[in-house]
Amino acid sequence: MRLHTDFDLQEAIFLHQSALALRPAGHSDQSSSVHNLALCFSNRYDKQGAIADLQETIALGRAALQLRSPGHFGRATTLYNLASDLRDRFLKLDTDCDLHEAISLHQSALDFRPAGHSYRSDSLHGLAVCFSDRYDKQGTIADLEAATTLARAALELRSAGHSDRATTLYNLAIYLSDKYLKFGANGDLDEAISLHRSALDLRPAGHRNRLSSQSAIITQPVGELS
Repeated sequence: MRLHTDFDLQEAIFLHQSALALRPAGHSDQSSSVHNLALCFSNRYDKQGAIADLQETIALGRAALQLRSPGHFGRATTLYNLASDLRDRFLKLDTDCDLHEAISLHQSALDFRPAGHSYRSDSLHGLAVCFSDRYDKQGTIADLEAATTLARAALELRSAGHSDRATTLYNLAIYLSDKYLKFGANGDLDEAISLHRSALDLRPAGHRNRLSSQSAIITQPVGELS
């Protein structure tokens, strides 16, 4: 849910809070109000960057998760959203515990999204990004390998025409470049360059991420001559 103006977002928060007041503990739709309110605060954090909004988002996400026990149709979505919000807090505050919890929650969400599930690629992608973050922080090769494997799996599900294919191509290229820097395998570097070029093809002039793809190709490390 994306709202176009700050006024719309403020009104949405007020209305969701009002609805929640009419849905006390035990109400069958309480979790929906809590979940939707969390989304609004998350949207406002994305727009304004206020840590108080992110903290509120996480608190509401935890509350929604408690109301959505295993078997609830919305549990996987709440797990995924809370994991994403905790990763945002890790990126903001450098809190390792948030990243570890985000990984655990993404893994749980993935369990609810088996092969064929329409949102499985989102969980694979979210989990890959978290493992990559932890590799960047701790340098554990197992995390880099996990990120690469998960990104490959996400890419298989994000075929030509998928709105997020370029992002997955770009991220997988970054992971392979990291592997090249760690192990010096030219095959990883060659594949990284190929993937970056494929991502660039999906980011034409005027695309907000085109410069990132162009810069990534230019700054790739040079492999050994064969």
